[in-house]
Amino acid sequence: MPPKPAMNSDLSMNFLREKPEDWLLQFDYLVYLSVSGNLISNSFKVPPSLRSLSAYDNQLQDIRMMMETGKLWKVSFARNKLEVIRTDTFRNCNELAKVGLSANKISQIEPGGLSVSNSTEIWLNDNPGVELSPAAFGGRRFKSISLQGNHLTSIESYTLGGMLLTV
Repeated sequence: MPPKPAMNSDLSMNFLREKPEDWLLQFDYLVYLSVSGNLISNSFKVPPSLRSLSAYDNQLQDIRMMMETGKLWKVSFARNKLEVIRTDTFRNCNELAKVGLSANKISQIEPGGLSVSNSTEIWLNDNPGVELSPAAFGGRRFKSISLQGNHLTSIESYTLGGMLLTV
């Protein structure tokens, strides 16, 4: 039997709002999905085949359900309404290379909220209330982090100790 083709879907720049949490699970070979530029506020499950998710410019407040499969390589949740990155949001994401969380309203990162792999680049720009501590990374290493425009007043000792490359 020949291999199934990879599937890409671009649903960006529409008026998508609330979606059933399992609406994508019917697509067994979905590899790339863009739902950017919509009005989506609720999180949803993604199929295990998905490697890239672009969900910027929406109304998302929680992304944990989308990160459950742990198979994603690249995600963008920039310009949403995220305020808190919950513990273990990225727990299963051992292959995650890039995570975009810029231009949200993130003011709290729970312990282990940014527990990513050592090859992950974290984009956390323009979140004016974000405060970082070593606990946010759950003792895990990461490749780099971008923190421009966050109005940081202090960074606890050893907060960036797990970084492998640049700030």
